[in-house]
Order: sequence, then C-alpha cells, then structure tokens
Amino acid sequence: DDDDDDDDDREPPADDAFPPGIDTTLASESLRVYQGNTVVLAGESFVSGGTLALSLAPWGRAFDSAFQVQLAASFHCVFLADLPRWPISRDALSVWRRTRVCPILFMSDAPEDYEEDQWADVPPEERLDFAVAAPAYRRFLAL
Repeated sequence: DDDDDDDDDREPPADDAFPPGIDTTLASESLRVYQGNTVVLAGESFVSGGTLALSLAPWGRAFDSAFQVQLAASFHCVFLADLPRWPISRDALSVWRRTRVCPILFMSDAPEDYEEDQWADVPPEERLDFAVAAPAYRRFLAL
C-alpha cells in the first residue's frame, strides 16, 4: 500500500522544535519553566563571541537565538571561560544568575500621570568586567 508515502512529502520539523508544530524550542521552553537561580552553559553563544560560522553569527551553534535572548532578558552572566576546542569553534563555559527586577516609576508634572518600567538590579559583585581585549589590542587597556 502506497498510502504511507504521503507522509514523506511533509517537511521534517526543525531539529530544535519542541514539540513539532509548536513555535518554541526545548531550550526556550525549559528556561521558561525553570525556577532556579543559576544556569550553566557550555558551547558557543553570543556571550562567548558568537561563532566563526557566519551563517549562524552572532548566536553560535550551541543554543538558538530565541533561547539566548530569553536568557539575557532574565539572567546576567557572572562567569565566562574558554573551553578546550577546535580552531573553528568558540566554545565557552558561562554561568548565569537570575536577575532581580526593580520596578521604577517615572513621574510627570501631573501626579496621576506616571510611567512604570522594569530595570535589572544586578549587584556590583555579580557584574562582569568589560575590560577585555584581543592580544593585539591589550595595550589600549592601559590608557
């Protein structure tokens, strides 16, 4: 019976689709329901410098872009270290802590007129040092 051949005409779901037909990924869905305060990632990501594979830049090959945007919206990176890797990879180990949210009210001249916004409250001891440079440019850090 050739009726089963009709299923072969469908496109396979994306490798990271979870479950098929749902517009999310296993990583994004896992992060959405995760209630812990620490996430540890190993692999290429935007925080590790992306990837050398230009078709996947700047996100890297380990985690889809939606997951990385979702991660950065709710967590802040507190640790980043290179991992042993092949020359064509930028794998790193990164540790992320859940970011506390601080609501801020912006008042206008009219007391009943205000706007509320959400701001990240990252303690100073959990902020990464941004003073980094490639070896050929480290001399600029001394300025």
